[in-house]
Amino acid sequence: MRTRRTLFLLVVLSTLGLLDLAAQEPTDYLTSKEIEQMKEAQRIDLRVKVLMKIAARRLQVLEQTATSPSKKEEDAWGPLPKGTPEELLQHYIKALDETILNIEDAHSQDPENEFLHSALKTFREATDQYLLRLKALKEKLQSAEAQEVLDRAIEATELANADAREGEARFAKPKKK
Repeated sequence: MRTRRTLFLLVVLSTLGLLDLAAQEPTDYLTSKEIEQMKEAQRIDLRVKVLMKIAARRLQVLEQTATSPSKKEEDAWGPLPKGTPEELLQHYIKALDETILNIEDAHSQDPENEFLHSALKTFREATDQYLLRLKALKEKLQSAEAQEVLDRAIEATELANADAREGEARFAKPKKK
């Protein structure tokens, strides 16, 4: 079952043109401060929170709602990322891909990892919000190239969200009576 699911994910990523992105160095889109945050977040639930913050920062820039980060925020995360809309969306997709890989890795290392449910819940909640934000960008992004990458980002987010929902239900802790 897991092999079939992994094969399906590879086919989907390949179809979306995301396999090349996942094969590249995963940190080549991160700021030095974001890399520090990743190194510090060793537990899967903390790592997912960091990756979702990284994805959110790209969306913030795309939405053009980005004000200068506070001193505390900039000290922790560095300046907001820069790039074309296409680059920022590709970096957003990389953050999603890296989150999926981290969750799969944590599960393969310890299928009973007590932090998997929390990580999947965080991932699902974030992708719920990101879907709304991405769909709102349809009106803002003008170029055909940006619209194409945006469509891929929406599709990748929908797939990630569905997988996170399924995983969250699978790893839910039984309710006490």
